[in-house]
Amino acid sequence: NDIKLFTVVLMLVGAAVIGIFYALLNDIVLGTRLQQIWSTARVPQRHHYIVCGLGGVGIEIIRQLNASGHEVVVIERDPNNRFLSLAQSLKVPVIQGEANLAATLQLAYVEGASALLAVTSNDVTNLEIALTAKGLSAKLPVIVRNQNPQFAPMAQRVFDFEAVFSPAELAAPSFACLLYTSPSPRDVEES
Repeated sequence: NDIKLFTVVLMLVGAAVIGIFYALLNDIVLGTRLQQIWSTARVPQRHHYIVCGLGGVGIEIIRQLNASGHEVVVIERDPNNRFLSLAQSLKVPVIQGEANLAATLQLAYVEGASALLAVTSNDVTNLEIALTAKGLSAKLPVIVRNQNPQFAPMAQRVFDFEAVFSPAELAAPSFACLLYTSPSPRDVEES
């Protein structure tokens, strides 16, 4: 009799443990999926800016545009990008995909955008993105990041982009200006 009672209790405990485990597993899988769906910002269809590349330059552009009250859409290929959570906290919609593909740009409503900024860390990818965007919307203002300061003006003329900038070229005058506005260590010692 004791063996039958022990068997019944063991079956009930086993069924309860399996049920609890299954419930926890469902909560983890479905809970995070539903949270992603609810927290996803909507993609605007008109008068927005598309930022392709969510690196250091891209996140600063997003912050500036967002602070100015502009709607922004981000296209980023890396699902583990370190700035994704920051972009999502700013309520900026992020499209996961390759920005040099026409289908991805269409998901971001490139035809209704105010401008597109191709600011990935890869110069060739930035040119591909810009050319694909111009192919979809010829009048779209396109700004391209390019690491080579000598190539930037030539790319701007040849491809008829609004601007092609080199981060080094943009930063150099600011650093040089700091030399003239900040006191030198020698000036501080003399005071």
